[in-house]
Amino acid sequence: MQSDIQNGSSAMNLLIACARESFRRLHRLSVESSTDTWPFDDLLPLARRHRVLGLIHAGSPGANSPSWQTAAFGQAAHASRCVSMAEQISHQLSAPGRSVLIIKGPALAKQAWPDIGLRSFDDLDFRCPRDAYDSICRVMHEAGFESMQAGPSQQVHYWRYGWGISFKHTSGIIAEFNHRFFPPHWPWPQSLQPGNAMVPVDVELDTTEVKTLSPAFHLLTCCVHALWHGGERLSWLIDIAGLLARNPNLLDEATQLTRNTFLRRCLHTVCQVTKSLLGPDLGDASSDWVDEEAVALYLKQLEGGHHPTANERQKLHNLILPSIDRSYYHLARLLTPGDGDFRRWNLPPSLGKLYWLLRPIRILSTRRSRIKPH
Repeated sequence: MQSDIQNGSSAMNLLIACARESFRRLHRLSVESSTDTWPFDDLLPLARRHRVLGLIHAGSPGANSPSWQTAAFGQAAHASRCVSMAEQISHQLSAPGRSVLIIKGPALAKQAWPDIGLRSFDDLDFRCPRDAYDSICRVMHEAGFESMQAGPSQQVHYWRYGWGISFKHTSGIIAEFNHRFFPPHWPWPQSLQPGNAMVPVDVELDTTEVKTLSPAFHLLTCCVHALWHGGERLSWLIDIAGLLARNPNLLDEATQLTRNTFLRRCLHTVCQVTKSLLGPDLGDASSDWVDEEAVALYLKQLEGGHHPTANERQKLHNLILPSIDRSYYHLARLLTPGDGDFRRWNLPPSLGKLYWLLRPIRILSTRRSRIKPH
């Protein structure tokens, strides 16, 4: 391994090897080689960016320098605060007949990671009924959060059009809320939106049970989420690998959740990426649903060590999307009002539907301004 480093192997490939070894060791899977003598301090910034420093610190004996210990303990302390906040918000928003879900984050860590403190949380992600908006604003204000949108009117528009709203606590913790799983132009079936066919499960975080997705549903959403972002972050594949390692039949269960071609392509393609990186014993993706070109592109993006550009992600999306879904995706992306429209025209909530008319005007005016006269 040392010779590989001297021959110029990329830092990202070294990080993947370390994460693979740590993941497999912590999940009690066979470990093929040791990375204990590698230059871990040089990998720390990259491990932090890909949210795997807690995993590598716990699973690789070589990642034990003071720098790694300080970073890992700090992450664990932040994770503990996030778990406590997630429990508080879930409890305060719960009401008879209302299903408030915490997705990914602490709930996924409980289902897929050896210890909840090893996973890094960028934010807390909730799914609530569409009519829960007023309750969300009240609870978050009382809990010491402030809206991250520009103003009350803009916040209402983000919520109504399905982009979601965000709040930031005085401690720095961010909580996001939406009444749908993915942005409005992403072809996620209405039948699988919160409150429809999806049945939540209870999971105990620290002191409180919260409602979340079943492991199979989490696997499906995690694969679609990873495909949406492209090869941006290694920890998202660690989530998927952990779910598969703990539940040998989970890929079959997740496949049965939907007959949607796009979702099945996402599911099996990303599981194939995960298997190629983290071990051959993590489920058998079906060749009927795996797009090998998308697998290669995803690996290229991840191993490149940089955030994929919008065009790079778009190319990945186009490989997975069936032609009908691809047409819907591009049309909905073009026509659905969003951030640029809300910033340009600060309409009161009662006039929010006018954005459907104003959106094409803005797109046309923007394109005309880019055309330079000869």
